[in-house]
Amino acid sequence: MNCQRYIDLFSIIKTKEEIQGKSLIYYSGDALSRSARLVQGSEEDLAILYADTVGRAAALAGVSCIMHPSDHPELSHILGAYGVSVREGEEGGEVALAVSQWQGGNTVSSVQRFCLPAEWDAAWVGDTYLAWLPQLLFPFVQVQRKETDVFHFKAMKIPLPLLILQHDAEESRPGCQVYRITGGLLVNQKETNAHRGRLEFREIAGRGEVITALHNFVPRLPWLLYRLTQARIHLWVMDRFGRYLHGHISNKKNLDD
Repeated sequence: MNCQRYIDLFSIIKTKEEIQGKSLIYYSGDALSRSARLVQGSEEDLAILYADTVGRAAALAGVSCIMHPSDHPELSHILGAYGVSVREGEEGGEVALAVSQWQGGNTVSSVQRFCLPAEWDAAWVGDTYLAWLPQLLFPFVQVQRKETDVFHFKAMKIPLPLLILQHDAEESRPGCQVYRITGGLLVNQKETNAHRGRLEFREIAGRGEVITALHNFVPRLPWLLYRLTQARIHLWVMDRFGRYLHGHISNKKNLDD
């Protein structure tokens, strides 16, 4: 009989640690669990991201086989994209993985999925986002690179940054680029640090797609004010970014034709 473990299935490293040394694991494919107080994103996008985490972590941990229920056949390709054997079946294995459930606090996770041509990668998407955002929000917001891989989001006439991101070399890997949220006026830094708040750009192998995800961010604004302002602005920004990427794809197709 396996032991069910509730873990942060947004994190490849944390998932790898939980299954290290296991040969056979079970993943339910359930994306309905509420992992944060506010979760922005479709059930399908969350399921794809979780499955990609499990597949990547299993390959890194040396797992031989991933089992998953037959009512989620669409996950097989994603789970097995990194070389681990996948099969459908009833719950079994040495450990069963489940999404960690919200335990309190004003945590926010936001997940969006976009098309990505094969010649582009997660690193390109991350660099493009950091260069594109100040163009969208000009002249109100600028993104300044202060030192190696540290980015300050600054607002007009406000001396302190609204947000500080630092590239996380430990969590990042080919196909997955992670930026840790390390400060800023809009951030409850103590709580965000405790929950390992971060911004991620991740390719989904074999699908020609990239996911942009904000994980475990804790706002400094009062919750209701955050829901009415910053949360909506973030969704608007990511919608515009998706349109920007789509425009790049359309332009490229026209040039190729």
